[in-house]
Amino acid sequence: MGNFGKKISLREASAITGYHPDYLSSLIRNKQLEGKKIGRNWYTTKEALKDYKFVKDPNFKFFITKKRMLGVFVVSIIVIALGAYVLINSKSEVEKLDSDSKKLDSEIEVVSFVNVRSDR
Repeated sequence: MGNFGKKISLREASAITGYHPDYLSSLIRNKQLEGKKIGRNWYTTKEALKDYKFVKDPNFKFFITKKRMLGVFVVSIIVIALGAYVLINSKSEVEKLDSDSKKLDSEIEVVSFVNVRSDR
């Protein structure tokens, strides 16, 4: 445990793994999970959690909890809705520019016709 890396509290580790902080501290004390006690609190790293979970439970899907999946789903819906909104508004802007362009073309034709008639 020479290079401890970025430490996280057992409360954070508990939120990630779903294990109770007391259970995680017992794993650290029994040398099954890398971690250390600083003052009154126990700390570990995300890498240590990955190592432990993949060794002990190869079917464990790290960082995929119901709460995280719900968050990903909500963000995905928001991104899709925002994309649809931008697409709809950009189409209306294109239609507006197209109609303005047609008006400008007709005005140019009128001016050209008037200039040709005045030259005679």
